Amino acid sequence: MIGAVSGSSYVEIENVSAFTADMKNSTTTSVGGLVGKLNDGFLNVGNVTLATADGNDLGSTNPKVPANDTDQVEGHGGLIGHLVKGVLRLHGETNLENQKITTAYNHVGQIVGFNENGLIYALGNGNGLDADGKGWSLTRYSGTDRGGSDIGNWGAVIRLGGNLSEGEDGVFTFDEVAHTVTINSSVENETKADINGANQFAAYALAFEFSMTDTGKTEALNLKSKVDRDQDQTVNLTGDVKLTNTGIIGIGKDNVEKGKAHQFKGTLDGGNYTITLDIGAAYGKNSSGDDYAAGQLYAKRSDQRDTHYSLALIPFARDITISNLTIDGNVICKIPKTVNQEVKDIKYPAFVAGAIGLASGKTKFNHVTVNTKSSVTEEATDAKKLLAWQGGFLARCEGSTLTFTDCTWGNTASLEDKRNTDNHRIGGLAAEVMGGCTVTVSNTTLSGSITSASQSNANVGGLIAVSRGEDSNSKAKPSTIEISELSVNGETVTTSSAQQPTAVCWATSGRIRMLSLLRMPE
Repeated sequence: MIGAVSGSSYVEIENVSAFTADMKNSTTTSVGGLVGKLNDGFLNVGNVTLATADGNDLGSTNPKVPANDTDQVEGHGGLIGHLVKGVLRLHGETNLENQKITTAYNHVGQIVGFNENGLIYALGNGNGLDADGKGWSLTRYSGTDRGGSDIGNWGAVIRLGGNLSEGEDGVFTFDEVAHTVTINSSVENETKADINGANQFAAYALAFEFSMTDTGKTEALNLKSKVDRDQDQTVNLTGDVKLTNTGIIGIGKDNVEKGKAHQFKGTLDGGNYTITLDIGAAYGKNSSGDDYAAGQLYAKRSDQRDTHYSLALIPFARDITISNLTIDGNVICKIPKTVNQEVKDIKYPAFVAGAIGLASGKTKFNHVTVNTKSSVTEEATDAKKLLAWQGGFLARCEGSTLTFTDCTWGNTASLEDKRNTDNHRIGGLAAEVMGGCTVTVSNTTLSGSITSASQSNANVGGLIAVSRGEDSNSKAKPSTIEISELSVNGETVTTSSAQQPTAVCWATSGRIRMLSLLRMPE
């Protein structure tokens, strides 16, 4: 409908039905059902029905063979192709039942193809309108060949109406006159935040993502206070945070954008409260967790065109201490049917964990309990297998020290890879520790469950799956693992492999010093 929107533009689209024509265009063109490229501005969308004409696949410049070029497009999406910055606000019925998108790539999404630094939110949970006709209902493309995340490269649609709200006490405020959204972040000196509840957590997380991002000021999106990601952060919880059905993944983007990760560094003190995650959950009208491309996050790594590959409370961290916190909820990772990754290319896995996806520097966990249920599944059994590392606390450590003190991997926690492949590593505390790291585990309990469907060479460890013995540049560097007062209390490890994992590490290069191991009766 609209090729591009820029500047301080406000565009409202309501009660519209439209067909998207066959887009025979170059890979540098942005294509969307409503807007090709939103450079800046505000797009307010309610009650739209969109369909691709003649059965064409919107995700491709070559509708006949979409896999040939989809990995290269600038941005193709059901509503917006490329969102540079600004705001997309959704309400009413978004009907994409005949808007065909079948591929999962970093710049192709069912709602937005490529999101650089835009806020995407809806006034409901997407499952249907309220009794008074308000809220948001999302109907996705109905074909069995449907594929991909709602947003191609990072993040999810932020959904209001349950644990999040709009307004002065909500996560953000919408100014109907100025046509702007202000994130209600409260951060002292850009480094310190006290957080009580989902609204305050989400506001901090969004400020963390959108601060220091754009070279120029956006017209539609404002922050009450900014976060300086270059400085150590001090975040304290003063109440529980429940992120169920919100679309908030965690603190920081789940993908590396423009070659630089949004790393959290500093301290997160839970104050003995609980954060409940809901990463990659299915939602939408007539959708369930068993459906393909129903709101789940599809991880991919290939030629730096990555997508949704670090799923955790904190996707990327450096020099971090997490204390006095319980992490609950779900972390769900989907592997798309088209993955271009060689089996032995272990440099570039996806990361799935309760606390941290990828950590560097010094990492400390003090009095932390993880009860999250994590899983990895794939769309097709004949695709090249994406490497996926899963850890109860941490997926990969590339740092110098990793310390667990008075921690618990709880009896309701679980890690599961449902794929019949050996391309995974699963560890109760961590999936992989790179070389040169000193790991210290003291007064810690393992009670969760690990399930691997691998038929051979299952890299699974009750404590740590693999201690690599080399750094990320493949230079030999042995690690040291020192364990004292480790309790194995009901932990279960189930694999289809004839090779059974050990209680501590499946593969290691370096030194393990075990001072005491206590296996308690179930």
